[in-house]
Amino acid sequence: MPGIDFRFTERTSADLTNYESTLHLFESVRPDFVVHLAAKVGGLFANMNDKVAFFEQNMLINMNVIKASHKTEVKRLICVLSTCIYPD
Repeated sequence: MPGIDFRFTERTSADLTNYESTLHLFESVRPDFVVHLAAKVGGLFANMNDKVAFFEQNMLINMNVIKASHKTEVKRLICVLSTCIYPD
């Protein structure tokens, strides 16, 4: 799209479970808009075997992205999160 500079980051760009690392990324990039797709994933059995760790890490990632977006005055934050639900 003309006039829009897209930046894509990888997991090596920042430790999103660490607020200071997340904030540093946001301060260096200074995005106007963020599409947040980051998450700890591992498949059904990994999640079932370590539910608490998956939950904790994903909560940290989400909170740090939201806080860093607010702190750096991101205009729009779009969070696209996924869940998987399987019957018992």
